[in-house]
This record gives sequence, C-alpha cells and structure tokens, in this order.
Amino acid sequence: MNQYTETFTVNRFKSFESITPIILDIVKGKTLVDLKASTTGLSTTYTVVTEDPIVETQYVAKAQGKGTSKYLGVYFNRGKWRAKIVRKQKVLCETFETEIDAAKWYDRMAIKFDGPDAVVNFPNTNTKVAK
Repeated sequence: MNQYTETFTVNRFKSFESITPIILDIVKGKTLVDLKASTTGLSTTYTVVTEDPIVETQYVAKAQGKGTSKYLGVYFNRGKWRAKIVRKQKVLCETFETEIDAAKWYDRMAIKFDGPDAVVNFPNTNTKVAK
C-alpha cells in the first residue's frame, strides 16, 4: 500500500472549517491515514498522510437465484458449498461446510496459480498459498 504525505502551513488563527476544503482536496480519492497539526508562532503546519484506497473485491453473482454465492468461484450444490477454479486446462474443485471456507480456498488457489496480484474474495487477508 502506497502512503503519501503532504504538508501545508496556514495562519494559526484560521479556523479548522476554513482549511477543511484544502484537506479534502489532498485526500480526494485516497484513504486518510493520519492528520497532525503543529503550531509555532503565528503559523500552523498540517501534515496529511493518505494511502491508496482499499479495494474490496467481493463479487456478487449475476443471478441471485438458488445455489449462487456472493463470492468468486463459489456455489452451493447438493447440500455443500463448492469452490471451483479453472486455469488453462486444470480444474480444481473442493467441497466445504461453509461458504466462507470455500471462498478462502478459492483465494489460496488463485494466489497459487496467478501470484500475489490474483483477483481474490478477501484481498485484505494474508492468505497462505497451498502447496
């Protein structure tokens, strides 16, 4: 995750409301990580730390009918949750008791086949690659 730091200085008597548009312009399209203010003499220096936004990649099945899952590569069949991944001519399929376990297995297999940039259901977890 890339972090960015920007600082700007204003007259210390300016209200926070008057500098809010400046902060919003710096943050635009990013996630605010930290905001600090330091006053010395007649000026206040603001330090704004931002980072690239977190992209949630939980897929919603196109057909919300029976047997579908909101997770990529997961479906419900014959009383079990199944995860299926197809890469080139290799097809792997496993069954699970829960939808989330199936989605996590799919993530591990996707990372194994596609590397760390794989499109997964839970991008913010440190999924261990299966051997």
